[in-house]
Amino acid sequence: MKKKFIVTLIGLASIFSTFVACAQRPNLDPKEAAERRTAQLTKALELTEEQGDKIYDLFFAQMEKMTELRESGADRSEIRAQMEEERESFESEMEKILTEEQFIAFKELAEEQKGKRGRGPRP
Repeated sequence: MKKKFIVTLIGLASIFSTFVACAQRPNLDPKEAAERRTAQLTKALELTEEQGDKIYDLFFAQMEKMTELRESGADRSEIRAQMEEERESFESEMEKILTEEQFIAFKELAEEQKGKRGRGPRP
């Protein structure tokens, strides 16, 4: 009886630690994040090699800027405003790289992802 209890306890602890580890979002460096996002878009939008290269550069630059902003120690509202400006600039550059159809699909994907995150303005 005691063995079953210990085995059950160890099993629950293992499950809990796995859950906690999976729940924590990995901090990817800008290069890894840019590679991952570019690969996702290459598949979803059927990007050409040239488009993929340009988008990788754009993602990489954006990730570096976002990292700098987060680490700057600036006020949250200031960071949020700067990130919004960066997002708008990013979107403008994406529109230049993608075809009209790809850009529409990109916007749809972005909205879908936004819905999955469940984020929105915080009070």
